[in-house]
Amino acid sequence: MFEGIKNTAHGTHFDEAQLMLYIDGELPSSEANQVKTHLLACPECRQEFSDLQEANEAFATFQGQCSAALPAPPLNWADFSERLQETLAQPVLVARVR
Repeated sequence: MFEGIKNTAHGTHFDEAQLMLYIDGELPSSEANQVKTHLLACPECRQEFSDLQEANEAFATFQGQCSAALPAPPLNWADFSERLQETLAQPVLVARVR
């Protein structure tokens, strides 16, 4: 097997992190197939998977609502990072205290 497995009194199961990687499509195909097969046979992992998927969808909805509610960035925002780097690269003058 691979990382992401947890052993419990009820058997071997996938941990939350591994299930999230599966939900996000970030597992190599061989690992994704193992998770998929396990989910078909394991009601505990299937419930945890369902809960995580529901939470993931709720977060995506919330994130979309927040993004929609925010105003568009200022027109000069596109080069903000560049201007910030230029400003940070300038020497800082320190006043001497007497």
